[in-house]
Amino acid sequence: MTLGDAPFDRSSFLRELAVELDPPHDQKQLGRERYEDLGRWLHDHAAHTADRDVHVYPQGSGNLGTTNRDPFTGEFDIDLVIRVAYGKWELSQKKLNQIINGWLGSYVSIRQKFGHHLAPVKLDKGKRAWTLYYDDGFHMDILPVVPDLAEELDASMGDPSWLTDKELLRWQPTNPRGFAKWFRGISAAERYERKIELAKRAEVEIDQLPDDQVKTSLQLTVQLLKRYRDYMFRNESDGIAPPSAVITALASKAYLAQTPLGGNLADVIAAVVVDMPQHVHRTSTGKLWIPNPACRLENYADRYDNLTKEAALQNWLQGAKGDFGELTSTRNAAGISKAIDETFGPGLGSRIAKKIGRETQQLRTLGMLGSTATGGLLANASSSHRPHRFYGQPEA
Repeated sequence: MTLGDAPFDRSSFLRELAVELDPPHDQKQLGRERYEDLGRWLHDHAAHTADRDVHVYPQGSGNLGTTNRDPFTGEFDIDLVIRVAYGKWELSQKKLNQIINGWLGSYVSIRQKFGHHLAPVKLDKGKRAWTLYYDDGFHMDILPVVPDLAEELDASMGDPSWLTDKELLRWQPTNPRGFAKWFRGISAAERYERKIELAKRAEVEIDQLPDDQVKTSLQLTVQLLKRYRDYMFRNESDGIAPPSAVITALASKAYLAQTPLGGNLADVIAAVVVDMPQHVHRTSTGKLWIPNPACRLENYADRYDNLTKEAALQNWLQGAKGDFGELTSTRNAAGISKAIDETFGPGLGSRIAKKIGRETQQLRTLGMLGSTATGGLLANASSSHRPHRFYGQPEA
């Protein structure tokens, strides 16, 4: 089957691109086993050595459903939080750093000594975080925090905490769980409608579909924007690429700001990339300000301390507007396949086109394929469903 034989649907290509970026279930499950093993070990060890409660949980993409793997090597990572139940008045930032360093070093040594199947192969220490590496290319970035025991921060969303700055001198507010709650909340209506569609197609009850099997257009958009960042800055080694937290916050606020404009993933991405620059703000002193919606004192742009990084962010925003605009306005499969190769990595577009071609042929063979009014592909099992809407706000 050739590309010209199939009705063209931009969103099908973009969704399949996100599938290429999504780590397989078994890899995600192994990652989960690794951080849960670390969490159990730290909980037991800390209880004996410091008489403190310790929790380990994912933050960022691991908690948002936006984790990417490298589509060519398969490598990916998870960001973790180690939350140690100290009040910030009980120890210095440097002392917290020393405690976590000792615990992680012991964990790696003991797991390696006894040949544990979940043992990391290496531990690297950064200025305020650590990285555990594994023999399959997977790694976990770990950041320590202490809870807001004095209730200085807004606890209406999530679990506000304090983390140290890179100089180990100041406590900074953070709330990754609160952001995850907000992030999922603004696309809750779309998630529910997608679950209804998938449940009907699979002929199961809606509560039988786990949330992590249903990706919203917001999650997919963030995945694509992060891959666009990775490829755009693939030859840069000085850390100027926009952080994932900045990308996710800007995309989420743009998604929330848009009114429903009826459409598929291509429509959502087109709206988001145009609106993202409106959510980059500055303080009265000129510092970039991109706050966590669940923690108004947390600034995701706190690392923007030089003009080079700011220029990189602006280049990324303008590049995304132009390149995604081209992707979402392409009128044929060959054109979008070529654009994907140029924007996300050579060979990806043709790989996706072949996959869509095979799936389309299988549906035709089974007599299950219809088409939409715009020429998009539609499985007959879902032809009576209401079309997707673009949700900028959760339903009341």
